[in-house]
Amino acid sequence: MSQVRATRRGDPATGNRRAPVERLKLVCVANPDSVRLFLLGQLRICQEAGYEVHVVCSPSDWTPDVERHGITVHQVEMPRAITPLRDLLALARLVRLFRRERFSIVHSHNPKPGLLGRLAAKISRVPVVVHTVHGFHFSQGTSLPGRAFFGTLERLAAACADLVFSVNREDVQLAVETNICPPAKMRTLGSGGIGTDLTRFHPGAVSQEEVDRQRVALGIGDDHRVVGLVAPLVREKGVVEFLEAAAELSQLRPETLFLIVGPTSTGKRDQVDVDLARALGVGAHVRFLGWRLDVPQLMALMDVLTLPSYREGLPRSLMEGCAMGLPLVATDIRGCREVVEHGVNGFLVPPRDSRALAASIQELLENPELRRQMGAEGRRKAAAQFDERRATATVLEAYEELLHAKGLLNLRGNGESQSPASSS
Repeated sequence: MSQVRATRRGDPATGNRRAPVERLKLVCVANPDSVRLFLLGQLRICQEAGYEVHVVCSPSDWTPDVERHGITVHQVEMPRAITPLRDLLALARLVRLFRRERFSIVHSHNPKPGLLGRLAAKISRVPVVVHTVHGFHFSQGTSLPGRAFFGTLERLAAACADLVFSVNREDVQLAVETNICPPAKMRTLGSGGIGTDLTRFHPGAVSQEEVDRQRVALGIGDDHRVVGLVAPLVREKGVVEFLEAAAELSQLRPETLFLIVGPTSTGKRDQVDVDLARALGVGAHVRFLGWRLDVPQLMALMDVLTLPSYREGLPRSLMEGCAMGLPLVATDIRGCREVVEHGVNGFLVPPRDSRALAASIQELLENPELRRQMGAEGRRKAAAQFDERRATATVLEAYEELLHAKGLLNLRGNGESQSPASSS
């Protein structure tokens, strides 16, 4: 992988014609959870490519975990809700930060950081501005006035970017059809989106001893079948339908246990209370595990992985499940369709349909050979499409193209990348 560096012109005070070579500065602007859950691997690969990597996000207690990788974190509060005065304050702080740090590239993610980050980058005259769409929030279940309002904001933000990536193909089509972004400025990252770590999420990466320890810790016997959901406890992720399906299946197959891996206290308006499991009579069959770092080890316990979500960009948990060789059951929506091929590596069911969800899970639980076949197909798909390094290579190539177009990088024929100053 080429090393991307820039060279500053000489310092008049010292009389040097050129200052020492320095790395180009890249800043990721995103929600804290996105950095922690999805983007850290990509940012570390960017470090390997030679960039000095920074992150801007709202205050979070996991900052030291990111900084220990040599990534500088700047905390700027960016409320998820629309708060005009606080949003203007956040914009001003971003502009001040961008001007002080003189970043070469701003790469934003998520709706609010994406809007504020791109506006601030434009005002600050950052040379290269990139955004990744992880799913348009207004595309499903939004009123016409809401679609018009959020569409206008997306259009404004897109005008401030040099390039807009989408993690799924359907959002590219939506953006072009609604005039949010011209097709020449949009690219899809392919079926893998930002990808996942295929060395960490691999059936062979979890030993039988680890699996046995997890089973004992969670009270899972050898005769139990395990169905999993990796998502926060919010209605939008289909948690209610998952629990309703669990209630139905526990009557038909009492040996089935259901694991929910994700934060149980989200602070969101559609948060689902854990007491719902007890109200549905399935409390004894459901394990709420909360936020966990050992997701590969927990997936190794599962026989089936589900995601009955209402809206997705490109679901990371399904890509991870594919990589772990699990058969999948997900809703037939954009994003999920990028990962699940119906009848090949899993089943697609209608959104908000707990009976269809239960029926597909039951079919897999009753057919071990089908589970094995679909899991094997999923692993093959993950190896071909969901490699985090391959996805990041696409991003790095785009960075270099844009830097070269702005005169900040000379792309040599031998594949090495240098600034114009350093190549003379």
